[in-house]
Amino acid sequence: MKDKVNVEGLLRDDLYNVPVRCSKCGKMLKYLGVGEYKCEECGFTEYDDYGIVRAYLEKNPGANAVQVEKATGVSRKVISVLIKQCRIEIKGQGRFLEGGTHDKRK
Repeated sequence: MKDKVNVEGLLRDDLYNVPVRCSKCGKMLKYLGVGEYKCEECGFTEYDDYGIVRAYLEKNPGANAVQVEKATGVSRKVISVLIKQCRIEIKGQGRFLEGGTHDKRK
């Protein structure tokens, strides 16, 4: 008999919030893309940290990292990782530039 793999453990990263189970019914979620997950059982839609930040930035394109953190609850550490991965662009305050590069000037 083959060992069972803990799928939730493989999909989760301690830093990056990725929903695995539906918060409404507890069933597994299906990844739809761009940070969006849908429960095949009840149809509820959930978002990972990337999806939450992405949606906020679409509605608030000039927001800086502090504003994004306050509005979404996603930590600046995670936001920084998303910038470094070039998944998002945040302008402002001389710390982060488009494309995830760091401005070393103060």
